[in-house]
Amino acid sequence: MSQPSNNVASGVTLDGAIVRRAVICGVLGYVALELLSMIGYFWPPAGAPIFLVVVLAVAALAWWRPDFGVLIALAELFTGSQGGALLAYDAGGTIVSLRIGIFLAVFGTWVARTAIGLLRGGVARKEAWAWWGDMRSRGLLWPYIALCAAILYAAARGVMRGNPFSDVFFDANAYAYFALLPAFFAGARASKVPASSGTLLSSALGALMAGIAVSFVKALTVLYFFSHRLFDIGWQFYLWVRDTRTGEITIQTADFYRIFFQSQIWALAFILAGALYAAYAGWKRGRWAVAVVAFAMGSMVLSLSRSFWFGGAVAGLAYGALLLWWKAPAKVWWRSVAIAAGTAVAAVAVIALVYVFPFPRKTGELSFFNLLGSRATSLEDDAANSRWELLPKLTAEAMKHPLLGSGF
Repeated sequence: MSQPSNNVASGVTLDGAIVRRAVICGVLGYVALELLSMIGYFWPPAGAPIFLVVVLAVAALAWWRPDFGVLIALAELFTGSQGGALLAYDAGGTIVSLRIGIFLAVFGTWVARTAIGLLRGGVARKEAWAWWGDMRSRGLLWPYIALCAAILYAAARGVMRGNPFSDVFFDANAYAYFALLPAFFAGARASKVPASSGTLLSSALGALMAGIAVSFVKALTVLYFFSHRLFDIGWQFYLWVRDTRTGEITIQTADFYRIFFQSQIWALAFILAGALYAAYAGWKRGRWAVAVVAFAMGSMVLSLSRSFWFGGAVAGLAYGALLLWWKAPAKVWWRSVAIAAGTAVAAVAVIALVYVFPFPRKTGELSFFNLLGSRATSLEDDAANSRWELLPKLTAEAMKHPLLGSGF
């Protein structure tokens, strides 16, 4: 196995200029979405119009530039957390989240463009079916068809077992998101470069980096309001975060709050990938990756998620095994250690500064090391106990239909 280079895959090269532009556009887009979400939440009459305008704008962009459509779909996943409900629309009692709206906009425009291309014939028909050849050449076509078949089977199985259609739909919709995969290949081609190039990948990476940074700043803002007992503002933030299903805010001790966003899973993934890139690229080329790794480390600390920490520890072991497999030189090992230690210290320092900032009057005192240590070693709190109690019940339910499954 060869050592990594700038090529993240055969024939795919990251473009630093595109990544930087995507980071800037991503930050602006995420901030705009957060502001629109707050307007729609605190002024409900504006919620539905804002939702419709955003979804129609996504559909228009996806029609004009399919690559923009799939990038927006990815960007929402990077920050939308559970269900992507930063914006939502009440359709006669059925809540349609922004994630579903974006899916319908992107998937619908891809289907429409494909159908038009097939009807026109000639070069247009060949281009409309190009995604099929792209997926087949990469060995993805038959696994993708098998996955779609499994999803359809699970949906049919759920309906046949008497589950309400709405329950089946909202259980299956997360898996149905994989239906966008052909649209991603079409989007790569529409970026006016060969489908194998890294243009779309570079843009997606920039959107991910922007999402990690914005999420960390959002979490720090929430921490400041609550740790400084600005509850008139903090309580409104809490309701907004809770009702949009972005995450959870829970007091720990001495005015310190756990701020957990489900989308922080992306931060965990970037820590390993960003550190690996920077370790090989060196400081000059990898400094932006190191900066975002520090943001991601901060999210991991604020999440106080033992699941993330355990996953990170296992991934760290895999990271070391990968360096051994690649026979990495000593400088890569030292850079990896320096990146891990430096970004962790920087993240804790930023969080500590926000926590102890003396305006307004700060009263709580806290040992971060004791907090992190007790969180990591405690297996007897309510969250852990609830998981242990669920395990035998879930196992018993799974064994009722071990071969055919229960469906959605």
